[in-house]
Amino acid sequence: MPSLKVADLGIIYSRTMIPTTGSPFPSTAYSLGPDVLGVMDDALVLLRFNDDRSYIDFWRTRLVPNTATRNSTAIPSVPKGVYSEYIYKTLEATVDGIIDFTRDLIRIRSMRNVGYDREWHELKIGENFEVTLAK
Repeated sequence: MPSLKVADLGIIYSRTMIPTTGSPFPSTAYSLGPDVLGVMDDALVLLRFNDDRSYIDFWRTRLVPNTATRNSTAIPSVPKGVYSEYIYKTLEATVDGIIDFTRDLIRIRSMRNVGYDREWHELKIGENFEVTLAK
């Protein structure tokens, strides 16, 4: 079974997704342009083929800085209880905020440089599967 090492992905990522002079937001299927919200359903899938440290180094040196330079927001999903404590602690220290979800609740656990409500809020799923905060 072929595997994807983050060292190889880092090279591809640098060539196609990091802004360069003359083309601040290259057009690729995977790039986030300005003012884009990217949601990843399982941001740690690469850990299947890589060790914790290599993946975290990729995250800190490629993903987080690239999102900031593009004025975009990325919301990666990191399922709790699946990965090592090192992964969770390091990612939590790297990102600007942490949002917790349960089946029908949401809360902001932490957020840098802004005020926020730490209470749990109920989510409502509409007929068209649109999710909103319950009133």
